[in-house]
Amino acid sequence: YLEQARENLIKAKSNFEIAKRALNIAMGVAPSIDLEVDGDLVYKPYQVNLKESIKTALLNRKELKELKYRLKQTEDLKKLAISDFFPNVSAFYDYHIDSDEKLFGRENSSWTMGFQATLNIFDGGVKFIKLRKAKIAKLKVKEYMERAKNGIEFEVSRAYFKV
Repeated sequence: YLEQARENLIKAKSNFEIAKRALNIAMGVAPSIDLEVDGDLVYKPYQVNLKESIKTALLNRKELKELKYRLKQTEDLKKLAISDFFPNVSAFYDYHIDSDEKLFGRENSSWTMGFQATLNIFDGGVKFIKLRKAKIAKLKVKEYMERAKNGIEFEVSRAYFKV
């Protein structure tokens, strides 16, 4: 037991020296300069709530924000695939002026107006395949998101219990 305590003391001293050198670098001082720490280095307990920490991590992690964006994209892809089942409707209007004698004369003018609706009936099942792919993509993103949430919760819990 005494040997283990000596080993831990050596590790603590080494970590202290490494931390002082890292502080020197952070302050813009050469790491070889020896600084004397003034004051007490006393452990002060810091209260951390595990549930609040997990909640904060889930709200702020970039991976989850990206996955939420991807989920929105897959929802839009699904809407686009569903729109293929409906007809495409368009309207058009054309006005034509033609005159031999004066600019913008009305001697040979005409206009055309119309509406058009198209519906692709024989597509070989492409519409159904697109819809199925969109649904599968959404399920994949949901699964990735669940895995990411579980991983983040685990990381926060591990850090909490290591302290």
